Parts: sequence; C-alpha cells; structure tokens
Amino acid sequence: MVSEAIAVPAKTVWGQLGVIDKTVTEIADNSGLNLIIDRWMKVEYRRLNVEHFRSQAN
Repeated sequence: MVSEAIAVPAKTVWGQLGVIDKTVTEIADNSGLNLIIDRWMKVEYRRLNVEHFRSQAN
C-alpha cells in the first residue's frame, strides 16, 4: 500500500488500526509520505471535534 501511495504520489496514507510495521514506517519516512498508523478515523474525528465543525458549516 505504501509503495503504491509513493508511486501516485499521495501525501498521506492512513493505515489500519492495530497494524504497525517498522519497515513500512521507515519507507514512508524516507519518501516524505505522511503515515498514520494504529489510529481509528472515527475516534480521531471525535478527538479533534470534527463533528462540531461540520455541523457549524451547515
């Protein structure tokens, strides 16, 4: 997945919750790719209060 993101070129890859691979992390770091690992988007949205901002935009 990271190799494909680098080839596109993507800026960020959001990995799967609970999956951590040091080799992939090094590859992403060396290529300048932002890699988010071991996070769940729904939890991060709540933590960052994204729902609040979305409701104010409407």
